[in-house]
Amino acid sequence: MSRRTPKWQQLLSMDENQFNRLSEQEMQRAVRTLAIESGKRIRELESIEDDFISPALTRIRRSGGKISSAGKNLNQLRREFTRAAAFLKDQTSTAQSFKNFRADLEYELQRNGVPLTDAQYKRFWKAYNKLTEQHKDIENIRSFKYEVMRSIIEQVDIGANPDEIVENFEKEVDGKTRLQEIYEKHQENDREDSPSDFFDW
Repeated sequence: MSRRTPKWQQLLSMDENQFNRLSEQEMQRAVRTLAIESGKRIRELESIEDDFISPALTRIRRSGGKISSAGKNLNQLRREFTRAAAFLKDQTSTAQSFKNFRADLEYELQRNGVPLTDAQYKRFWKAYNKLTEQHKDIENIRSFKYEVMRSIIEQVDIGANPDEIVENFEKEVDGKTRLQEIYEKHQENDREDSPSDFFDW
């Protein structure tokens, strides 16, 4: 017997026309369904929260916190749906995927002879969270993401703090920021890569 696709996954597979045709009552039910799944993931991420917070958790908190359908009109419900969908699709929105992400990263750092101290690793993670919050494309293109990570690590290694690192990425030189240069280099490469492809220095 084939396994039935969960309702929240069915909702995320809607196309734009289906989404726009939902009535306020239907949208409210949809948001409630997504709120249940996203709430479960948020609680799981919070249960393992330490100095290294999941980027997905950081973004959902700063975009308005937990998903809710209470007291919202149709346009507000659509925004909640969009926030929930972005969170649920995020690579680091489950406790296990975030643990795997961190473990892969730490392994590649050690394998390539970049043994960061706890304080350096904390600075790396804060800078990465700041950048991905402001520039969502970083996580949409894998090669771009790992190149950004590599550049952050190089700056952490020479003592830069998170705010300085973000500023360095966004400072314009010859009309382009460092982030734009990396993006243009990697925007065509969207395959399923692993960290090892981009930490192989």
